Amino acid sequence: MKIALLAPAVSPHAVKWANMFQKRGNSVTVFSLPEDKPDDLLYDAGISVNYLDVNAADDGLRINAKNLKHMISAGGFDVVNAFGANTYGVLAMNAKQKYLLTITGLDMYAAEGADKAICSKVIKKAAAVCCPTNAAMQKAMALIKNKPKEYFVVTPGIDLYKFDIKEGMREEGVVTFGCIKALEELSGIDVLLDAYKEMKGQTEAKTRLIIIGEGSKENELRHQAAKLGIESEVEFKGYVPNDKLPDEINRMNALVNPSRYEMLGVSTLEGMACGVPTIATDTDGSSEIILNGVTGYTVKNGNLSALVYRLKEFAEYPQNAAKMGTKTRGDVEDYYEINACTEKYMKALEFASKK
Repeated sequence: MKIALLAPAVSPHAVKWANMFQKRGNSVTVFSLPEDKPDDLLYDAGISVNYLDVNAADDGLRINAKNLKHMISAGGFDVVNAFGANTYGVLAMNAKQKYLLTITGLDMYAAEGADKAICSKVIKKAAAVCCPTNAAMQKAMALIKNKPKEYFVVTPGIDLYKFDIKEGMREEGVVTFGCIKALEELSGIDVLLDAYKEMKGQTEAKTRLIIIGEGSKENELRHQAAKLGIESEVEFKGYVPNDKLPDEINRMNALVNPSRYEMLGVSTLEGMACGVPTIATDTDGSSEIILNGVTGYTVKNGNLSALVYRLKEFAEYPQNAAKMGTKTRGDVEDYYEINACTEKYMKALEFASKK
């Protein structure tokens, strides 16, 4: 199958799926907005990446459509797969393409605000819709008032050969918490820093906090850590390549995902594959992934004291986190293994190609 992937080239999800599609013998071409160009291309050899002319901020979702239509027609593609109902899905619709729409999760939250009308229209026009979770599917269905549409739930698959349990990676005598999120408002890392500070005032346990990711709030968060007096225990590691993440995760006793809203926490799944439980806010995504009290904990979004309580529990009784960690990988193997997820995704692409 010849696949045109309309997606941000910088997205690790775009990279992952493009590589997986090609491994299945498909031909893949990525079409990306110019502002979504990564510093390093991690696509497998043979995958073509093309950048459109105009940024989205300069009306690129409309202006690029004519040229994109020509390139797709000339390329003889069997199917177009567009990421995001309020971004690349708009581009596909404006280019008058038959497309499989892949919901990203954030687009469904955007659809609760100013983007509701455009997201609804893009979903209606799609040949089929690929959703990362059941919660995302329900939101997409509600947008078009449950009118008939073919939906496929395809969770972001995890490479279990890469993300695996590695013994002996943790520092003895220190409980290490980790957070792998973009340093943005929606990630709630400011709340985590407040909770970590409060937890430190309630326990003598030796702990540290590692924050992996980059974003516009980095300086603000570093300043907050200094103001709280915890900067010596909080390490901002910045961007870590995906192939280096398994080692970083295996150094952690527990992950913390304090997102204000999220449709699916990929870092939570990667942690689970490495035998590391997560303390997370009860967003749509975390509530669907984590079996509360068994493979991790979910706490009420915005409930600082509940987050502090769970941090303190793992700090003082790391054996509780270790016990939960023995049960996490099985769930990933059963529901989120990359090859099984790719099979589901290919079925969605094949369906859309025949519409």
